[in-house]
Amino acid sequence: MLPGELSSYRLEEGAAQWLTACRLGQATWITLVSLPAILVNTIPRAAHPALGLRDLIGVGIWAGGLGLEILADSRSSLFAPSSNTDRTEKSAWRSDKDAKKHDEKFIQSGLWSISRHPKYVPSHTRLSCTLLITSYLGEVLLQFGPPLLSTAVAPPQWKYIGFVSPLFTYLLLRYASGVPPLEKSAEKKWGKEQDWAKYRDTTGVLIPGIGKGKVA
Repeated sequence: MLPGELSSYRLEEGAAQWLTACRLGQATWITLVSLPAILVNTIPRAAHPALGLRDLIGVGIWAGGLGLEILADSRSSLFAPSSNTDRTEKSAWRSDKDAKKHDEKFIQSGLWSISRHPKYVPSHTRLSCTLLITSYLGEVLLQFGPPLLSTAVAPPQWKYIGFVSPLFTYLLLRYASGVPPLEKSAEKKWGKEQDWAKYRDTTGVLIPGIGKGKVA
């Protein structure tokens, strides 16, 4: 250790490169996801056209995605106790299970009957192993609204560049950090269960009707 160097700040060989790659990856993600807002804000306010049907559709898509997340969150999430109470707030699914209204080992009703990952609330996922099948459809849908709004004001050569945002989000969640690890955990937990196999093979992994079966 060099004089004056704190051991807690020492990095293993190769760790600095890994941390740099992670930070650059986060910066890239933030930039791509914020493209619609960047496009809109590069155009002077005076040059913005009046709100039209396309804007209403864009806001509707965004609101629909947000609504999906809220609905799925209220159905599945288990919240930890708050700082001023020892009461744990149960989800509707867990409350129904405790009340013997269903005997599902994993959630497969409501929005989960058409998509195995209808919302994106990973911070809540870690709080309940029995509610592991959560995520993503609402998040992807939510991010399709802003690019549509940006097409009304962006220059012709940049009009559709904002759609890189939801496309990138979809690819990231579907093939990298989102769906694959959750599906892997689900297979490990319920892979031998007949109910899980039937559910997995008849329900789309993200988009309803698409991607049935095991995730490669």
